[in-house]
Amino acid sequence: PSTTVTGFTLSEIATHASSTSCWLLIERRVFDVTTYLRSHPGGSRTITPWCGKEATKAFATEDGRGEHSSEAFDLLDEYLIGPLLG
Repeated sequence: PSTTVTGFTLSEIATHASSTSCWLLIERRVFDVTTYLRSHPGGSRTITPWCGKEATKAFATEDGRGEHSSEAFDLLDEYLIGPLLG
């Protein structure tokens, strides 16, 4: 039986770099946060610069403003779509 590898490449992630399709790479996992943008407490403008990019440090430090709550880390799981390939 063949197995299908599911995951995403950096070049594929980079194609989702807008407010209409926003994927983030955090700790080698890919999250589609498009539907979350409008409900983000800090506003969508704090996330959109990171769409299509590696955002681990930005997420962990709230882009240098502090750190996200454990609830924010838990919320990420709802938007997980797969791992980074490679």
